Amino acid sequence: NWFCQKARSAMGMRSFAATLLCGVLLGLAPTTQAQTGPSIETLDWPDSGICHDCMRLQFDRLELRLPPASIRRVLFSGVPALHLFIDSDDIHDSVTLVVPHPPDIVAFYREAGLLNGLEVSSPKALFEVMGKSIPASPNLERLRKAYGIDLADRYLMAEKEQLTAFLIESAYQTETLIYLIVDGEPGAYLLAGKFDRARIEMLLSHMSVAVPP
Repeated sequence: NWFCQKARSAMGMRSFAATLLCGVLLGLAPTTQAQTGPSIETLDWPDSGICHDCMRLQFDRLELRLPPASIRRVLFSGVPALHLFIDSDDIHDSVTLVVPHPPDIVAFYREAGLLNGLEVSSPKALFEVMGKSIPASPNLERLRKAYGIDLADRYLMAEKEQLTAFLIESAYQTETLIYLIVDGEPGAYLLAGKFDRARIEMLLSHMSVAVPP
């Protein structure tokens, strides 16, 4: 709509960030639609990758240990965001790690009244409930719409100790969105980019939770 077009232009945001902001705002609007989109599927977390002389990249408690040969460049921007250039120096082909708004997801949606009637006490529970089929739940539909799950082809979940990944794959979006939840943290990390399955497995296999130094 007009607001979303202006937001993208004014903020110079990459498409995934603008889509998230517009989705949250549009998701607050009334809806009478029946639930659409996929239910959640479970994936196995890939085995931990062998990494000698790793480059350790840490974003708060989320840590990536990546072989230097797999990363061409790392760019920090003021969002704050971390851009990983894996196969080329084209920023449009990079993988971006960002902590999106809102920083406390559950508090944000509870204040907006979108958790009424839903059993949600943590970010992980929020993303899990968005993959369930709950009849006559307009709040659930608004949340699914906010994150693009209503139009997604697949909604996937993988777990590893304190870390949970939720993947939203959609043909209508050029980027796959992967929300990363660390147990005990109020927000969600967002990993966005043009992923094939090999790239997803490479990143997840070298990902863990670590205490900041």
